[in-house]
Amino acid sequence: MQPKSLWLLPYILKIEMSDGSLTISESCGYDGTYTVGHFVFDFIEADLSHLIASTYDFNETLPALSDIRESSNISVAGFILNAIASMTDTPDVTRKKIKALQRKQATFRSAISSCLDIDGEGAELTSCERFDLLEYSRRSVIQDIAFGKNSDLKAGYVVVDGTVKSVIECDSILSLCYVDFWELIKSGKRVKKCENCGRYFVMYSSASKYCDREYKDTGKTCKEYAPQKNFQEKFKDGGLNEVYKKAEVNHRKRCSRYPSAYPINDFEKWRNTAKVLKECTERELLTIDEFKQLIKPPHIDALKAELYFAQLSQLKKDGDAK
Repeated sequence: MQPKSLWLLPYILKIEMSDGSLTISESCGYDGTYTVGHFVFDFIEADLSHLIASTYDFNETLPALSDIRESSNISVAGFILNAIASMTDTPDVTRKKIKALQRKQATFRSAISSCLDIDGEGAELTSCERFDLLEYSRRSVIQDIAFGKNSDLKAGYVVVDGTVKSVIECDSILSLCYVDFWELIKSGKRVKKCENCGRYFVMYSSASKYCDREYKDTGKTCKEYAPQKNFQEKFKDGGLNEVYKKAEVNHRKRCSRYPSAYPINDFEKWRNTAKVLKECTERELLTIDEFKQLIKPPHIDALKAELYFAQLSQLKKDGDAK
């Protein structure tokens, strides 16, 4: 039998839902607007095994929570920290609560994989259609996330800037994840695992590969770090810079020797175009061999270049949209 209360928080969260986002409006240290999926993704990645291994003394649990912070967003670690701080349970009861949370983690993972993962079965369908196609036994388990016995959700409405918005109040980590998961389903957004860190994130375009979480201690997000890492690994022998520099030097010499045939203005135009194509190559929009062929002096194929420029512009726009 599960413990009656799972990780109640010392405060009630008031959540507004709109346009694929959740806004926490009460003063509790987590005020702000979050993209749907933010909390449930962090929850399924939190390594709770460290807590089971601890003695459940509050002070001795802090090192275990630092491990959660390293593997998940600070929000979830903070919620768990507050829950532990307010507990008066015995170690055995606490252990049961943690194991119950781990079972819920597994349920959420299954739900995300079955209904939302773009690389999963039935990816061409909407998330709701994928849910309807699940076997009854699996569907009932996932549906239980919405009507969990340990969830005490209160729904209502508020008027904000002349617009009526839905508001839900919840008082536990699981309640927050219930809301987050089903708002993610309702939003119609697709998710996939980041090709760098392996954690789920909401895709902002069909070409999305990497998430915006900070990667380890690099000071960069996966989206920033992974292309650079892949680039360095792919081009460490005779790299892209060498290819570009060699072409630039050779073309500059050609223009100096035969100024009537190769005007300096043409060289500047070539160099400006080649620099943008070099950035396209760094972003993995074309291979180094394609880059090498495309920038061959004296002229660059303008039509091909424009196609890559458009793709690069879209990538940057997707990044700014976040």
